[in-house]
Amino acid sequence: MQSLCGAGWRQLSLSKTPPPPPPPPRPPPLTFFLPLYTSRLPFIAAAMQRRGPTFKRTQRSATAPASLLEDVLDQEEVSANFQGLHIPESAEVRKQLSQGGSNTTVRDLALGIVKRLLENPANDASEVRFLGECLKAGASCTALPCALLRHSNSVDKLALADYLGGDEVQSFIMRSQDSPSMSGRRSASSSFNMRGSSSHRSGGSNDKEDQVPRWPVSLSKEYPSLEVLEGVLGEEFQSWGIDVFELSMLTKGRELQFVGWEALRQGDFFAEFDLSTSKAHKFLQRVEAAYADAEVVPYHNARHAADVTQSVHALLRNLGFGGFFDSTAAFSLVLSAIVHDMGHDGRNNLYHINVQDDFALTWNDRSVLENFHVSQAFKILSAHPEANILDVFDKESSTAIRKDMIENVLTTDMSMHFRTVETLKNYVERLETLPADWAAETGALSSLQGMLLHSADIGNMGKTIPLADKWTKLLRQEFHAQGDLEKASGLPISPLCDRAAGKFASSQVGFIQFIVQPTFDVLSALSSSVEEVVVSQITANLNLWSQRKADEIAEEEEAAKAEAAQAAQQTECPADSAEAGNNNVVTPLKIPIAPTASATSTSGKSDRSESREVAPTEETAPASAV
Repeated sequence: MQSLCGAGWRQLSLSKTPPPPPPPPRPPPLTFFLPLYTSRLPFIAAAMQRRGPTFKRTQRSATAPASLLEDVLDQEEVSANFQGLHIPESAEVRKQLSQGGSNTTVRDLALGIVKRLLENPANDASEVRFLGECLKAGASCTALPCALLRHSNSVDKLALADYLGGDEVQSFIMRSQDSPSMSGRRSASSSFNMRGSSSHRSGGSNDKEDQVPRWPVSLSKEYPSLEVLEGVLGEEFQSWGIDVFELSMLTKGRELQFVGWEALRQGDFFAEFDLSTSKAHKFLQRVEAAYADAEVVPYHNARHAADVTQSVHALLRNLGFGGFFDSTAAFSLVLSAIVHDMGHDGRNNLYHINVQDDFALTWNDRSVLENFHVSQAFKILSAHPEANILDVFDKESSTAIRKDMIENVLTTDMSMHFRTVETLKNYVERLETLPADWAAETGALSSLQGMLLHSADIGNMGKTIPLADKWTKLLRQEFHAQGDLEKASGLPISPLCDRAAGKFASSQVGFIQFIVQPTFDVLSALSSSVEEVVVSQITANLNLWSQRKADEIAEEEEAAKAEAAQAAQQTECPADSAEAGNNNVVTPLKIPIAPTASATSTSGKSDRSESREVAPTEETAPASAV
């Protein structure tokens, strides 16, 4: 009976509908978090600042060392902490991610939230929770880029290996369509909407990378020095100050084509924007052909353009400035470097303004060469559809790229140098090193873009001494050729262009001290790598030219002493000079005078002559006296 009752109760209980599960606990309201966190915001900000500087990708080989990957990927603590991070979905966070670019770190995101909380405590609850998660995660996690977080809240090991591998981080990030940090990135950046970007197609980016030829032109395996070329345009290409003179020989005078191609390839712009490799090749060919031959224009030729393009690439990829720009801005900057001196005739702006030629009259005496250079680039794009590398962009995006390129190239005008440096210096003092703050400030990134191109353009003194001397020699030849032309035309000779004038070392020291060094000092405030790699080499070149200046001054003093000694020797013996002068005094000549008729008749002595003294004339004086 007891068992039957028990069975009946069990059957009865099974027939009843089970009670609904209790609702999940609601997250505490925002008003609960704010008193706690706003009181601790100064502490949180200080703690986040102590996490170290904004993450900067180190350049490694295509595959990171296995031991390094294992060390990172096997850290259970890091993995667990990273899983505990949840990127907020607020509009402000999405805006910060879109503006900060692909290298925005967890720490960058947290600092942006702290800044907004300090300004306006009425913030999103998910952002406040995120700050607490960051404090628990530790520096090893907050230094990683947000793009490595997945919806599954775990670290994608393949993605992290790719990131540490070095060369493909940007393409990986753009292919991470399921990454919460990338959701809305394109929609937020409406200024850069592309037509048919490969990153929006299934498998497009990987397929495009496989289709990009290694070289802009076909090179057989039997090509001489192919192995050396691979080295220069491989890992070395991201280093500051490669030898473009060697590259010119390796590429048989096509250095700009190869450098421009490699900058587009390593920057992942072919895959990112689905660029046509055929049009890119034809564009580079036409641009290189527009530069004057090195025998006519020794310095401002395609070799210089290749050097500047590679220097810009190194600044973006290796010296810490890639994280400030999205891929479109970086693409604009590389194109600006490629075309920045197109058609240069070896004469400076001052010459063209003085002669009032077509350059000056067309551009109204304002940045006449710089306006001409960038206009030539867009004429190629307009007149030659087969070379129009920008045809994959819609009207809005291509207009934005054009605007960037014009501003960048105009910034290379030396008459704007001090204004350019001062403007960027003010931005650095106010915005410091956080890329998100630069993106939020109108005009800041535009100023930084122009400054990077300008610094690469005048950066020869930041290269090794042998390279710097080669560039200086070529520039001096070009200056002297202009000075010769100005002298022959009766024009005032421009500074540094007078072949007869000395003191070149003195002018070079001044150029380094007052132009080059302050420029890179401002950039080093944003990236310590600039201080270590470039500024240290500028100092070495400055020391060398200072010694040359001292030698130059010593030579001038010796020449002045020799001239003074010679003058003193000429005035030392005035008596000898007077005696030598007396030897040249002509004594009067005695010329016989024939007697008159009356005298003959009276004296009867017709054969007697009378003489008197007369001064010699030119006709009567001997040749030695004249």
